[in-house]
Amino acid sequence: MISSKPRKTRALAVFAGAIVALLFSVCSSSAATPTAGLSIPAPVWELESHTGETLSSNDLKGRAYVVNFTWTNCRDTCPTLSLQMALLRDRLREEGLLGDRVALVSMSFDPERDTPERLRKYAELFAAGDGEWHFLTGTPEEIERVITQGFRVSYRPFTPERGGASGLREELTPPLEQSRDDTTLSEYLGYDSMSDFLEIDESIDFDHQNVFILVDADGNIRNYYLTVFLDRDEVIADIKALS
Repeated sequence: MISSKPRKTRALAVFAGAIVALLFSVCSSSAATPTAGLSIPAPVWELESHTGETLSSNDLKGRAYVVNFTWTNCRDTCPTLSLQMALLRDRLREEGLLGDRVALVSMSFDPERDTPERLRKYAELFAAGDGEWHFLTGTPEEIERVITQGFRVSYRPFTPERGGASGLREELTPPLEQSRDDTTLSEYLGYDSMSDFLEIDESIDFDHQNVFILVDADGNIRNYYLTVFLDRDEVIADIKALS
């Protein structure tokens, strides 16, 4: 007589795997995770651009776009994230992909301070051309809906009253490992720091995921890049694979 233990063991393993998958699907509603062969609907959004006009996801239909998330008073990784977008913009232009085929989008999760005028000045630092790279803001409620619920990217404000740290950085930010041939922020901007631009309010800060997301021309999320220093070769290859 064959023992039933192996069958029970296999059944328990399948059950445990299902539970893990369920937990992952719940957690993924607030945390981005790179997934091979990913194709899920990106959120529909309509936000204010740094140009003073309204831009919506429908306006980008027919074009792929790479989106990241930032705030202009950041003293930590955000300027480097913006640098990575600028370097990607330059590379897309070289490849003949920028504009008609691909756009760049940066959404602020600090809408109370990142007004369109503030974003316009920030965009000028990185020579963001109109129609190529959009810096967006909106109401706090809409920003939270689009970024956290829609793109599944976590960010969290914290204050000194809460101990001065949210703990999110330790949980979700990968180590800062700059590639050997990467351009530095000071080299790109032509000066040593952004301190003259920053208007720091010490009462609030943000922890957030450092992530770039590729959305295809049909409005589907195709890849997450959880990184600070973007592999532009990988992104370009992924974009070309969409067509």
